[in-house]
Amino acid sequence: MLKREAPDHQRKALYQLRVVTRIFALVVVLLLVVGYFLPKSYHIERSVDIDATQVEVTEFLSQASNLPEWLYVQKGRVEVFDVTLAQDLILAINYESGDKGSIKIGELRSASYQFDVVPKEGQRAVANQLSLQALESGNVTRVSWSINGELESGLLSPYLALFANDIAGANFEKSLSQLKVHLEK
Repeated sequence: MLKREAPDHQRKALYQLRVVTRIFALVVVLLLVVGYFLPKSYHIERSVDIDATQVEVTEFLSQASNLPEWLYVQKGRVEVFDVTLAQDLILAINYESGDKGSIKIGELRSASYQFDVVPKEGQRAVANQLSLQALESGNVTRVSWSINGELESGLLSPYLALFANDIAGANFEKSLSQLKVHLEK
């Protein structure tokens, strides 16, 4: 039996397919190697200047019942409690999907609020800090919100960390904007 050779166009097509699959494999390996050296941690910070005294801002922030009014939670809402924020107070985050998260109040000072957010049950807590700084003659207060975190999404973590600033930063900006609106009424 004679072995029949493939027509010339089939050989060219197979060669092109091999080249494409090898290039694809090299790109995947390159992405894995680069991802190994990228950080999985992130730092995000946003600030807003509010036409209110530091005392007024502190009084507003210290009431748990005010949180749902300014704290933006995508497709969710912070549980309403009519109490003053206190260390170790835990507030629920209820999502439209039925999922739940939580906010645990940490250390509270006159110019600094620390709290941990667990976006959804079973996820790692993310440390948050709100800092207040009186500006000018004391009638303007700069509110700064920062978080430091580390992602645990396997091979995607370093790449997600690159975009965390944009994703979470947009939520911070919405929250700080809503805070500004409520305090400047």
